Amino acid sequence: MSATKSIDSIDDSNRRKSFRIDDTVTLRIRALDGKSFQNISDDFDAFRLRFSIKSHMQNQRDVRKPQLIRIKKTAPDVAEYLESLEAQFTQLAERIDQVSDVSGGCEEFSCRANLSSEGIRYISDHEPLQGQFLEVAMELSSSNTQVMMLGEVLRVEQCKDATFAVSVTYTHIHSDDREAIVRHMARLQQLALQARRGPSE
Repeated sequence: MSATKSIDSIDDSNRRKSFRIDDTVTLRIRALDGKSFQNISDDFDAFRLRFSIKSHMQNQRDVRKPQLIRIKKTAPDVAEYLESLEAQFTQLAERIDQVSDVSGGCEEFSCRANLSSEGIRYISDHEPLQGQFLEVAMELSSSNTQVMMLGEVLRVEQCKDATFAVSVTYTHIHSDDREAIVRHMARLQQLALQARRGPSE
């Protein structure tokens, strides 16, 4: 039985890694030299929190949503109080994010991209070097969640319109952000299926 569970777990992990989807995203890209990359890598979780406390709170809210639903059924007054506290914390996080700028000197743009939980392929006017380390920040439209990763450029291909297709593999990504990307892709897939089926009768 344990062997079966282990195989099922491996298969699920492989499916998640190979799951890719196209989307239009807003990216913030910052090139990192070796020293900057190492400094951020040494305390990546702390750097990520400084980048977006709001994103962290949104991810945690999604993870704990089933618990809140159960509380609503047994203690609606408590659930209402918890939701009120959550709203106040979210407002505070937004204010902190507004006065924080730990990603200065970055390139911000919207583009078509191919997403996965392991990396991203996006179109850019700029040509990074293969092997270049990048700080990659992205807003997920299905939840307005911001995620931030460190990555390395694997390939750069020139397109016909003088732009570049840049393939990046994530070297550092928090589990919360990986799950947020997976949920976002699943939501986009669900919406695409609904659109193909047409309006319900």
